[in-house]
Amino acid sequence: NECASNPCSSNATCVDQFQAYTCKCPEGYYGSNCAEGVNECASNPCSANATCIDQHTSYVCLCPDGYYGSNCQEDFNQCASNPCVNGTCYDQPGAYNCSCSPGYVGTNCNIRNDCYSNPCLNGGTCMVGSSGIGYNCSCINGYTGNECQSDIDECSSSPCASNATCSNLIGRYECNCAPGYVGPFCYEKINECISSPCSGNATCIDLFLGYSCKCPQGYYGSNCSQGVNECASNPCSANATCIDQHTSYVCLCPDGYYGSNCQEDASNSCLPNPCSNGATCFAGIHGYSCSCSYGFTGNRCQTNINECLSSPCPNNATCYDGIGSYNCQCPIGYTGSMCETETNECASNPCPANATCVDAHLSYSCRCPQGYYGNYCREDVDECESANKCDSNATCTNIEGSYTCQCRQGFTGNGFSCDEIDECLLKIDQCSSNATCVDTVGSYTCTCNSGYSGNGFICEDLDEC
Repeated sequence: NECASNPCSSNATCVDQFQAYTCKCPEGYYGSNCAEGVNECASNPCSANATCIDQHTSYVCLCPDGYYGSNCQEDFNQCASNPCVNGTCYDQPGAYNCSCSPGYVGTNCNIRNDCYSNPCLNGGTCMVGSSGIGYNCSCINGYTGNECQSDIDECSSSPCASNATCSNLIGRYECNCAPGYVGPFCYEKINECISSPCSGNATCIDLFLGYSCKCPQGYYGSNCSQGVNECASNPCSANATCIDQHTSYVCLCPDGYYGSNCQEDASNSCLPNPCSNGATCFAGIHGYSCSCSYGFTGNRCQTNINECLSSPCPNNATCYDGIGSYNCQCPIGYTGSMCETETNECASNPCPANATCVDAHLSYSCRCPQGYYGNYCREDVDECESANKCDSNATCTNIEGSYTCQCRQGFTGNGFSCDEIDECLLKIDQCSSNATCVDTVGSYTCTCNSGYSGNGFICEDLDEC
């Protein structure tokens, strides 16, 4: 019996066959053993955005708010419960909307809007109270009060000067200044002279509510704009013509007269001689003229010409003016009539005979020969104290301006190159004939031969007996 092992699942009926079996599946299952369940939600039986839950042989629809029915196909009437307290309800799919009556706000028109009647005056902004009851007014600048009904008097703090009138305006004030004062608060006194009312280089004196002009010579009037006629007193004589020049006058003299007022007779113009400093006087119909001596100038040759004005002395020399001439006083380092030549400080031979003098501006220097140093080359260089060319086996001797090299005893050469003397080889040693000569650096030693005794220079025969 192939069905003995219960191969069919999900409460299926097993039908035994020859060497096989068949499962008869209940509703909601399929497959050879009825192990696979049918998805009842696959056909989307639920509507209106509902959620479908599969239950093998059936399904359940979870409806969203506002819908009902086995497949959520029925729409609730959201307005049936009259949710809009003070307004008209409009049903919508799964929801509703309230159109509030005048004076009410809120989702269900349950909040009274006390700002609906615009209780705030003078441009104030109405705001509903935090609890939905009452209102508050936010006033614009210049107004106050619960409903912004009161104008703020900005003049109450007396912002203007005591002599000014304060005008209260909306949100501000304005100071009307008394005559003679300006500024936003009328504290500044007007300077009546700032517009320069006085003419003719007159001095303006500021006064309260006015000004006064102090006129210069030759002018008069409230603003000094009128000039005095200097010719009114007829200052010119001898039929001369007077020309007014405001603060002075000029007389145009007729022929034969001269002078500031044409009072001088030209025929006697050179008597007595009006020309100074040896000048020559020439009489003419318009007066006299002076021919000045060299070095003088002026109408009457009364002025000495300062020849130093043109700075003729170079190199910072001092110029002294004379009559018709000048003199240059040279600074140190320069010579010549105009101080144009620089002094040669080497001309006096300040350096020793063996040194070279080098001229410089206002000074000199001595270039020393080899072997000397110092400002005047009087110091002898000790070549033996510094680097010299003597051989290491020579003795250096400093002499005036130079040095000498002499090879030490045991060496020969010119001092700059010293070779060692081999006294033993040259047979110039003082060793005994019974001694052996051994050459050393710069010298030699004598050693008595075997069988002899002595210092090497004298060797005596030993008595072996």
